[in-house]
Amino acid sequence: MRLWLSVEQADLRSLIERADRMRLVKHVAEVKGLAAASMVQAADLIELWELVSTARHGDGPAAKRLKALNPGLWSHQDVKTQILYETAGLRAYAMRVKDTDLERYFGATIGFWERVSGR
Repeated sequence: MRLWLSVEQADLRSLIERADRMRLVKHVAEVKGLAAASMVQAADLIELWELVSTARHGDGPAAKRLKALNPGLWSHQDVKTQILYETAGLRAYAMRVKDTDLERYFGATIGFWERVSGR
């Protein structure tokens, strides 16, 4: 999305490179309108954003937000094991993404790109 926005709004490239999710939503609205911007805020895309942040940065705020959005990513663990991982700061390393999750993320991503491409 950053690459696409950087091409669409080349004069704002340096801002887009450092923008948080809400700023990116604003840029999408400027380029493609509010309907496209609202798609960026769809639950599955927000969850995917948090998942990617968790994978990139490890345990931290994104992992906590992700667990609140989809505690099922940790459903393979019993409660005692979950507490142990959380206490040790290893929440991010214990999650398991299911095929059904990947299908939801894929569908939401394709839906977004179809919307912004005019399909």
